[in-house]
Amino acid sequence: MKFTVVLILLVLATNNLVVGQDLIVTSNGDSLNCKITKIKNDFTYFTFKYEGEVRNTLLATDQIKYLKKGFYELADVLPEQVRKYDGDYDKFRIAASGGWSHRTARISDEIPPAFKDYIKKLKSGYHLGGDATYFASEFVGVGLKYSRYRAKSHLSYLYVVDTITGQTAPGNLSEDITIQYFAPAVYMRFNSKNKKTQVITDLSMGYLSYKDEVNDLGKLTVRGSTVGLSWGIGADFSIDPDLSLGFSFTYLIGALSKYDVDDGNETATIQLENGNYEGLSRIDLSAGLRWYLK
Repeated sequence: MKFTVVLILLVLATNNLVVGQDLIVTSNGDSLNCKITKIKNDFTYFTFKYEGEVRNTLLATDQIKYLKKGFYELADVLPEQVRKYDGDYDKFRIAASGGWSHRTARISDEIPPAFKDYIKKLKSGYHLGGDATYFASEFVGVGLKYSRYRAKSHLSYLYVVDTITGQTAPGNLSEDITIQYFAPAVYMRFNSKNKKTQVITDLSMGYLSYKDEVNDLGKLTVRGSTVGLSWGIGADFSIDPDLSLGFSFTYLIGALSKYDVDDGNETATIQLENGNYEGLSRIDLSAGLRWYLK
């Protein structure tokens, strides 16, 4: 009787180990003891154990050199773990952010000292923005990124020369600058062990627009656009199962080689010389809310 009980216990224990685990050999030569959960649309989805933690991910077909189901007798991932973790990650992330921004272009030495404080105010401002991301796996996602930068400056008690009449008159000078960025982006996500903190990095390239409303003796509107490149890193801290508080750092790169100046009557295009481009590059320090959905 005792022998029968021991035999049953051994069979039950062995059943948890001999489950026909799968083998994936990547194009880099790495061998993965895993459980393949789905093969669809040129992607292979699988569950594996990394540093003691069960994770879900996927590989494209061209990243796999060889795969065989049921290759291993001993499993790294037990069947109940596959059922528990398969697809158990947040697939959608919506982020709303805002914060301080600073344009990194150097102020020219040719700017008169009286105007340097005025220019400095245009170099720093605030931004608002958002991200919408779909994660195809626990680690990799794609989405869209948008940001809007705003800065203003004002200088009073100037004597302005009318370039048409040559007359000098007292007046004020003010500028209101708006820079917008819209781009598709690739995101990488790294979870803490308790899934309460997520580190997110993103890389994007897209449309960067510039608008400067200038008021002196009259009103001028300066417009231009170029291609921008953005890299960011941040951390999301869970405050609710579907809501997190996030902080991030972003570096945006771009420069205008030409712009249009509209005085209300006609528009002229100004072509800038190489080395004298209008620098739009800036750093953003952001905070905001992130919503996660399955």
